[in-house]
Amino acid sequence: MPYNVGMGDKISRLKPDPRYWQISVCKYPLADGQKFTYSSDICDLGIGKIVKVGFGRSVSLGVVYGADASRNQSFKVSPLSEVLDLPSLPSHLLKVADWLQAYYAASAQSTWQTVLPSKLDRNSRLKPFVATKTSNFKPNRLSLAQNEVLGCIANSKQHKFLLHGVTGSGKTEVFLHLIDDCLRAGQSAILLVPEIMLTTQMIDRVSQHFSGVVVLHSGLSPAQRRANWRYLLDNSPNKPLVVLGTRSAIFAPLFNLGLIIIDEEHEPSYKQDSSPRYNTAAVAAKIANDTGAKLILASATPSVSSYFLARVGKLKLLTLNDRYQRHSGLPQTAVVKLDSSKQLITSELKAGLQKTLGEKKQALLFLNLRGSARSLICTDCGQSIKCPRCEISLSFHADKAKLLCHYCGYSVTPPAKCPSCGHHELSFVGAGTKQLETNLATMFPLAKIVRVDRDSANPEFLQTTYRNFRDGRIDILIGTQMISRGLDIPFLHLVGIINANTSLSIADFSASERTFQLTAQAAGRAGRRKQIGEVVIQTFSPDNPAIAAAAKHDYAGFYNAEIEKRRQFNYPPFVYLLKLTCTRKGDAAAQQAATIFKNQISSPGLVVLGPTPAYQKSLAGKSRWQLVVKARNRSKLVAIAHNLPSGWTADLDPINLL
Repeated sequence: MPYNVGMGDKISRLKPDPRYWQISVCKYPLADGQKFTYSSDICDLGIGKIVKVGFGRSVSLGVVYGADASRNQSFKVSPLSEVLDLPSLPSHLLKVADWLQAYYAASAQSTWQTVLPSKLDRNSRLKPFVATKTSNFKPNRLSLAQNEVLGCIANSKQHKFLLHGVTGSGKTEVFLHLIDDCLRAGQSAILLVPEIMLTTQMIDRVSQHFSGVVVLHSGLSPAQRRANWRYLLDNSPNKPLVVLGTRSAIFAPLFNLGLIIIDEEHEPSYKQDSSPRYNTAAVAAKIANDTGAKLILASATPSVSSYFLARVGKLKLLTLNDRYQRHSGLPQTAVVKLDSSKQLITSELKAGLQKTLGEKKQALLFLNLRGSARSLICTDCGQSIKCPRCEISLSFHADKAKLLCHYCGYSVTPPAKCPSCGHHELSFVGAGTKQLETNLATMFPLAKIVRVDRDSANPEFLQTTYRNFRDGRIDILIGTQMISRGLDIPFLHLVGIINANTSLSIADFSASERTFQLTAQAAGRAGRRKQIGEVVIQTFSPDNPAIAAAAKHDYAGFYNAEIEKRRQFNYPPFVYLLKLTCTRKGDAAAQQAATIFKNQISSPGLVVLGPTPAYQKSLAGKSRWQLVVKARNRSKLVAIAHNLPSGWTADLDPINLL
């Protein structure tokens, strides 16, 4: 084990002219930001070099942070094992790694697992995938509003922007011009999208304009991801490149970074759900500050927090209020009241589908559920069949004839009687995408119907499905959240939202915001070319403010009502939140531990809510209870997160409290 500076056994003599280096050890499990000192015979090792070091009884990668200022002290220091044959990391990645550890109370181990690809010390035989320019594509002529946006970004003294543009307003075209300007200035750019499916659409657009487009996302194999990452590290010092990817692509090793674009910035997938539990926009803002790059957050339905920051001047607000194809206009929207929990397709939606298919146009149906049915319940006692390990309702999947747990993978054949009361009448409720697919196939046997959800999707399937839908080879596309945003399909005429109430029923402060976003984004897929699209929103609550605002494409109306509720009940952006989850073998033990810790952390300036059972009360046989802490001073929450007892996890700045 190497000794930290100022610790260890003193020795009388050192080797002649040793060099000492501060190393961030990638396996270091604590969240204190500690660096360790190692020696090297290389006189000019270089900040940002990736090395191998002995750490305890194992070997770890490490990142060089600089020469040790206290190298003349006589303390025992271990030598470096190896210097990897890689260029040094860009300096901003070292800064953001330190920042992640401090801002999110994360360990060096979890941080470097996030920032660096796995197994960097292995030589990959895979060639990097670099998209080349596919044609001499001429960009569309910009509208007056688009030109004004570009001019504002170019001339503003601020370098962080929120681009609020209605669906179909031409935000992507603005992105392409911004990237072109960036590359012409000899700088690289990062363009982020929230879903792997959207990388297919975006790579088709971007590669029409530019060469040297590199993709980074979790759908790539580890070896391919590593090959692409190493290509960026090797080549970006010498030529400007474009990185396209999902959340983790924000850590692309780019030198001369000039532009970061986060498309659909409101999407929850930009929040990491494991340590470090970072928000991508916050990381991008840190990188923009350190590099001088311009940061563009873009959405038709911005997050309440981002829009608030724009309203108070922390972001420069830019707007595109009209669709690029002015004669297409926003879609006509009908809000239809549902009569039954088992009703999937109302007569209004069925008529719209018949008309759309008759005109050789396409339809998209959005349902925010998976499986053939959400749950199996007893008609006598009302209990649903739950996972014995996670205590969440199991979902029935007809193709497997099984009830499945979407958290731990537990599966079981549907029982003949209720496990709780023994009653023999069980009923499926809350139909999902598979049942919707079956019903539509019966209604429209000649239509080509494809379903996309987490159970059916992989990167290859998503790429094929997108291209088939774009080219008109799919009549009806059914899907969950991953098809509700960002898709730009020329002949998509009708969008049906099967049940807009699904997200409203979630007991969380962000429920109204999420409902508005999902509904408005799904509706915005319709009629994006030379046609007026149609939208049918099915709901049990047609008068709900979030649904009504989404139907009218009224973001301002939604925001003004929502921000007042947040102010009244002390939710973000008016306070910071910390969600603390305690895991124990028994329910009583979890509740007791949560109560004790609440008493320990309670202090002036904090509001501690709970303890309560977590939304997912059990996981893998263990009980989970949670506390929610509110504060106007974020540093108080960070201090708590840095000093958690065993069995606790912390989520700073959670986007929901589920």
